[in-house]
Amino acid sequence: MENTLALSLSNSLFGALLVITAIPATAQNTSSIEDMRTRGDWQGLYEVRQEARSFVAKWNSKHGTSFEALEPNLKAGAVACAVPLRAEWTTRLPGTNRSVVSVICDRTVHAGGEKWKIPVAVADKNHRPNSRSNRVNSMASSTHH
Repeated sequence: MENTLALSLSNSLFGALLVITAIPATAQNTSSIEDMRTRGDWQGLYEVRQEARSFVAKWNSKHGTSFEALEPNLKAGAVACAVPLRAEWTTRLPGTNRSVVSVICDRTVHAGGEKWKIPVAVADKNHRPNSRSNRVNSMASSTHH
């Protein structure tokens, strides 16, 4: 039995109504976003991530950048989308320097078809201060001076 709780949040970051649902028990037990695909009235986070990745890949190709879309919050979810998902750049996450792509559903499968947005953080692959490759490269460059 799915226990869904709809909660509408108005947030200036999103500039729209975000519909969040409690994660069904079956989704809570999955170990990977790969298993979190759209089913029935439940929008899969896998598809949200894929839309963010596709948007960022197109951006990188056009602008010569090296951004990557990270994982959406695995505790968030939304009512399934009735139209194709789309993505756009959004303001930074509050309190961080991290850029965000919003994955947007313009109409859900439920009556009334509320619009929602799910933020997906974006990082620059070449500027990760805590990544192992940057630490190794930093150490290597400091030994060659």
